[in-house]
Amino acid sequence: MKTTFYTGVGDKGISNTGKKQFAKDDPIFMLLGSLDECTSWLGLAKVTASGDSKMKRIGNWLLALQEMMFIAQAEVATIAFDYGKYEDKIRKFPFIKENHTHDCEEMIGKIDQELPMLRSFILPGGCELAAQCDIARTIARKAERYAVITTRTVKFSAELLAFLNRLSSALFALGRYANFLKGIAEEHPRY
Repeated sequence: MKTTFYTGVGDKGISNTGKKQFAKDDPIFMLLGSLDECTSWLGLAKVTASGDSKMKRIGNWLLALQEMMFIAQAEVATIAFDYGKYEDKIRKFPFIKENHTHDCEEMIGKIDQELPMLRSFILPGGCELAAQCDIARTIARKAERYAVITTRTVKFSAELLAFLNRLSSALFALGRYANFLKGIAEEHPRY
């Protein structure tokens, strides 16, 4: 076999990660799994965006977010599995920096300039791309919650936590923007 797609090591619910052993239900795997799940939804949304010339800008932003998500996953794994430390003079691993959060804020700002003011809650959905961004947004929030839980035992940087918080806001803005570009009116709850 050219590529090993499985090792069988984790068949009993335990993962060996270098120097450490973790149960597969450890919060760190919940966090990494949520980050991976969100990145996959971004991939699906990116494919949806690529089929519509109006959505090219959104597709580019989704790709940028995927790249940032891979950095976040690398940082989480490196710190949690003890492959590197924040205190290292030269960090030899990818990590989230302030500019990643700033990039999300800049994206939100550009989108906000074009959208009508939001005056009430909106129901997720509209076009397919908006719905996919909505799902990715909820998973980003889940990842953020797992990151907070994981900080009880693993020290993550403030930049990582800020990025995860801003990520969900960026995805909310992208969902609204997709509907705006498609000319689909936002639906509001009728309660």
